[in-house]
Amino acid sequence: MKKTTILLLFLLGSASLLAQSMKYTFNIGEKFDIQQIANVQVDQTLMGLEMGMTTVITNSLVLEIESTEGDVAKLKSWYTSVAMDFDITSGTGTSEKLHVNSNEAPVEEGLLEAHNLIKSMVNEPFYIHLRNNGEIVQIDGIEVLEAKMRAAVTDEQTLKDLGKDFSQEKLRADFARFFVPYPNKPLTLGTNWTSLISLPDLQLFDGEQTWRVDRIDSENNEIVLFAKVMDIKLDKQEEQVEMEIGGSMNTLYKVSDSTGWPRVITMNSNMKGTAKMDQDGQEYSWPMDMKMNSQITFKKN
Repeated sequence: MKKTTILLLFLLGSASLLAQSMKYTFNIGEKFDIQQIANVQVDQTLMGLEMGMTTVITNSLVLEIESTEGDVAKLKSWYTSVAMDFDITSGTGTSEKLHVNSNEAPVEEGLLEAHNLIKSMVNEPFYIHLRNNGEIVQIDGIEVLEAKMRAAVTDEQTLKDLGKDFSQEKLRADFARFFVPYPNKPLTLGTNWTSLISLPDLQLFDGEQTWRVDRIDSENNEIVLFAKVMDIKLDKQEEQVEMEIGGSMNTLYKVSDSTGWPRVITMNSNMKGTAKMDQDGQEYSWPMDMKMNSQITFKKN
């Protein structure tokens, strides 16, 4: 009987750890080192030939809590390194590997502009204004960074894309995945809620993301949250090729149960569909798969 009572008290205590709404804690001067690795793999089969391209993007970012006003913190943010790797496989079985990073000039002359572009991103601060419920209020100070990146390239399409990349909507969407939008209700095991999500690169605007408290790890003072986005669709035209693919995205957040800050964020998405091309009046279509996964780790500096 005594053992049963002790066990019951332990379980009740563990369940009540989060019986309150979760908020981010902001300590001025506190820094987080963030490492992000994103992998995008595109596979196609055209006329019996299998082709693919794998892109791996690695970057390091620092967030520093510079000041607070009410429930909003101003986070000074800057990249410390950026790297990209490409592995391109042709239908004949041959492959080409390319590497570019912000720290050293590439051996291949054709990658020099890409190197200059990502090098210009490093050590230029911008500011994320974050509400303590995880909402990004705005991002500012980005104009200098955009100007440096524009000065680093001459390619017209790249310059055109930069205009989209630095829109307030795109920036907020890109950095929203770094933070959990906590609901205004107690979090206990199994708690569900929804939030709006935008993924401009995947043509999703104000879509629904569902959340669930998946596990409470009292031993590590950690909460595991599961988030899912359904019905992602991408209709995109690149030169003469039109892509129509769709799928879903799952993300697992491991967060501190005392500060609300993430420790590890793991995302994966599988999308399938077709690509089409009209050539000399003849339409060709072929299957296309796109797999995306990424991991973001936070570490207090």
